[in-house]
Amino acid sequence: MGLLAEMDFAFPPAYSPAHAELSWGYHVVWNDNDHVSDKTNKTPLIEARLLSPTDDEKLVTNLSRDQALRELLRGPCWLEASATKCR
Repeated sequence: MGLLAEMDFAFPPAYSPAHAELSWGYHVVWNDNDHVSDKTNKTPLIEARLLSPTDDEKLVTNLSRDQALRELLRGPCWLEASATKCR
C-alpha cells in the first residue's frame, strides 16, 4: 500500500501581489501480488494499482480496522472517494 500525491500550482501574473495557490489530493495505491495465493508460481503477477472505494469495498473495510489507515481512507482529499482537491 502506498500514496501518490497529486498537486496543482496556480501562479499569479508577474508583479502581482497575489500568492501562488496549491490544491492537492492523494491516490491510495494497492499492490496486487499473486504470490500470496500461489507460492509455487515462480513468476507471479505483481502490480500496483489505484485502490477504488467502491470496487475494493471489502479491502477498504479490512484496511480501515487500523486507526491510521481508517483516517486516511476517510480523508476528504482521497481523490477516488471524494473527487475533491484540498487547499
